[in-house]
Amino acid sequence: IIMEQNREIKINQLPSKTWHWLHVNEAVVTVPEKMEEAAIKIEETDQLVKVKVAAGEGSLPVKAEAGKEITVVEQLGSPEGKENGTLKFHTELELQENSHIHLIQICMPSEGQTLINKVTAKAEKNARVSVTQLFLGTGNTYSEVNAGLLGRKSDLTVKIGYFLQKEQKLDINLIADHRGEKTTCDITAEGTLKDKAQKLFRGTIDFKKGACGAKGSEVEEVLLLSDDIVNKTIPLILCAEEDVEGNHGATIGELDEETLFYFAARGIGRKTAENMMARAKLEKLCPEIPDEETRQLVMEQLEKLMPETAREENADEA
Repeated sequence: IIMEQNREIKINQLPSKTWHWLHVNEAVVTVPEKMEEAAIKIEETDQLVKVKVAAGEGSLPVKAEAGKEITVVEQLGSPEGKENGTLKFHTELELQENSHIHLIQICMPSEGQTLINKVTAKAEKNARVSVTQLFLGTGNTYSEVNAGLLGRKSDLTVKIGYFLQKEQKLDINLIADHRGEKTTCDITAEGTLKDKAQKLFRGTIDFKKGACGAKGSEVEEVLLLSDDIVNKTIPLILCAEEDVEGNHGATIGELDEETLFYFAARGIGRKTAENMMARAKLEKLCPEIPDEETRQLVMEQLEKLMPETAREENADEA
C-alpha cells in the first residue's frame, strides 16, 4: 500500500504580525507532498483570456505591455462537484506603464476540494490592476491577492463577493503594497454566511516609505444568517510615510426588522428574503464579467446555492 505523504504550509500571512490572541496572522493548510500538474485550459483572443483549472497545481503568468489592456477570466474548481483533494493555483500579473489588467476569478471548489488561490501583481507607472472575485463553491478556499503598486499613480481596485454555508471555510488575505507616489487602492468585499460557515478577511493597506500622496480605502459588508457562523474581519493599515490617507470600515449584521417587514408586506417570506439579499450582493458583480458564457455559469451556480424558496414557504404556511 502506497501512503500519500502530506505536508503543512503557511499561507495568507499578514505583512506585520498582530492580534496574536486571535490566531489570524497566517493560515496553515495540509497539502500533498507531491501534486499533479494542473491541466490548464486556455482560450485567448486579442484582449480576453479565458482559463479553466479543475485540479492539481499550476500557475499562469500574464504580462501587459505598455499601454495595453487585458481581461483574464479564470474558472477555478469544478462546479459539477466531481473533484476532490487540493487545487493550488498562482496567477502572476506584470503591468508595464499605462497598462491595465482586469482579472476575474470565479472560485468554485467542490465539496471535497480545497482551493489555494494566489494572485501577485507588479504595477508600474499609471498601471491599473483590477481584480474581481466571486467565491461560489461548496468546498474550502484560501485566497491571497498581493499587489505591488510600484510606479507613480499605479492603482489597485478589488471587488469581492462570497456566499458560504454548511461548514465551509473561506480565508482571504489581501495586501495593497503602496511604494510609488500617489498610488491608490479601493477594496470592497460583500458576502453572506449561514449555517456553520467560517470566514476570515484580512485587508492590509501598506504605505511604504516613498509612497508620498498615496490613498487607500477598504470596506467589507457581511450578512449573517445564523447564530453558529464564525466571522473575522481584520482591517489593517501600516504606515511608514507621513503624507498618506487610509480608510477602512466594516458593516456586519443580520437582516433588520424593517427590511423583513418590507418583504413580508409583499408576501415574501424570510427564507426568500434572505436568499434575495444574498444573491443581490453577488449579482451586482456580474456586469464585471465580459464573457456571456461565464456570466451564465455564475447565474446557474447562484441558483444551485440559493434556489427560489417562495413555493416552499407557501407550502409550509398552507
